[in-house]
Amino acid sequence: MFFHIGLHKTASTWFQRHLFPNLAGVNCLVTKRIADIAKPEDDAPILIVSHESLSGTLSSEKQPGDNKKRLTETLGSIAAVAPGAPIIIGFREHASWLTAAYAQKAKKQGVQLNRYVATFSREDLSWCRSLDLIEDGRKSVFPFLYEELSCAPEVLIDDLSRFLGTERPANLTELLAVRENASPRSQFGQILSRPFFQTSYALENFTSIRTKSLREFGARLGTRVDQHFAPLQIGLDQDMAQDLRRDWERLLQRIGALRSRDLSALPPRGQAIGYPGPS
Repeated sequence: MFFHIGLHKTASTWFQRHLFPNLAGVNCLVTKRIADIAKPEDDAPILIVSHESLSGTLSSEKQPGDNKKRLTETLGSIAAVAPGAPIIIGFREHASWLTAAYAQKAKKQGVQLNRYVATFSREDLSWCRSLDLIEDGRKSVFPFLYEELSCAPEVLIDDLSRFLGTERPANLTELLAVRENASPRSQFGQILSRPFFQTSYALENFTSIRTKSLREFGARLGTRVDQHFAPLQIGLDQDMAQDLRRDWERLLQRIGALRSRDLSALPPRGQAIGYPGPS
């Protein structure tokens, strides 16, 4: 039994819907109800329990510190159900991650950028501290970087497959072409997509009609017009920006050491290759 616990906006949905189901001998259970999980039999296929909310939340109503609190609670729940179970977690360069997190919320509801960023504490945004919590008393952890999906996806999937005890899927190139949960990255794109989300949720509240396709259309439409407008810019105070940059540099070294890879050349936001990667 493996646990894939996020983060949000590190291609978690893509892993759940496209990669994990195409790995030989792997079953993926998408749930955050850890206490209800039954342990697999010894001869059962590999089970990956996956949910991005296990590591935190993107809610605009949370309080600073809530994400580290949720991660700590999740690790306690995993220890109670499957002591020592291996954990998979993705990280992403902080400014890129904050932009993606904000865009995810803003396409659904109007949220002020500065107010949203303020819902995260520096502790919440310390990926190295998250890795400390996960590694505490645990020998088997697979951390990866979202940027790897842009720059070296085959290498990442090879490493992950070995960690799981399986093989890279033969159709990986086809799987990598799929994009999930696209979010408009311009203010106009968000304004354009928002009515589709609000209408979709309103219809589902009052009828039994599933309107996910309406939300997906709105997101794609907003993303398409992004190319004509300036992207969002996350503004951080100088001290926080420096702290997060140091945290990112330490994270590159730590993940590189754990995976026996040199990740120091990875650019933020996947700038090296035109492939956008799953979101």
